[in-house]
Amino acid sequence: MRENAISVIQSPVRRTPTPSSESPKSFNPLYGQVPPYVRRFHMAKKAESLRIQAEAEKRRHPGLRLLAVEEKEEKLIEAASKRQETMLSLNKISLGASSPSLLRRRKQLEEQLDTLDKWLLTLESPEVYLPSDV
Repeated sequence: MRENAISVIQSPVRRTPTPSSESPKSFNPLYGQVPPYVRRFHMAKKAESLRIQAEAEKRRHPGLRLLAVEEKEEKLIEAASKRQETMLSLNKISLGASSPSLLRRRKQLEEQLDTLDKWLLTLESPEVYLPSDV
């Protein structure tokens, strides 16, 4: 058994020649080409995406523009920091303050906080439209 293993290891590698005349191209002349049904599928998919984009453009108000994702993230961070500052300044006003100026300031900060909350909710939606001049 050992002699057989040694002889197999030391013997030259035998390779069977493959016939070069029988390539996949000789069996099928369309070998390697994209089938027509796949091309039709991709064209239909592209047409559908173009139709959806055109539909979205029709729904958009002419004076508005779509907010880019990067710009949207920046505005979200900015609004969150403004909300935090407003909360801090609102918390500085004492609850027992009864002077007209402090009551007016408290009301103003609460309205500003409500506005910022609405703005944050708007920015969290998938598509945000802003006036073109802003």
